Amino acid sequence: MTPIETDHVCPKCGSAMEIGFLLDNAHVNYFPTIWVKGLPERSFFRTAKIKGKVKRGVESHRCVNCGYLESYATGEWKGWPQK
Repeated sequence: MTPIETDHVCPKCGSAMEIGFLLDNAHVNYFPTIWVKGLPERSFFRTAKIKGKVKRGVESHRCVNCGYLESYATGEWKGWPQK
């Protein structure tokens, strides 16, 4: 169960929001969504060029009542957290 956020209130209905993340499904791999600064550029392999660009993790909050989603580009993305 995800924690209910007391400092995030839904701007649509005023209910509490819970924290979560958006999932990118690239083929069979699952990754959290990241925000990349700048316009997208295609690499040689037909993927997006991201090397050297600022990357931030995306934190998402969902209203427990109406389902409204709000997302924030939080701290710099440095890969998966170490256990």
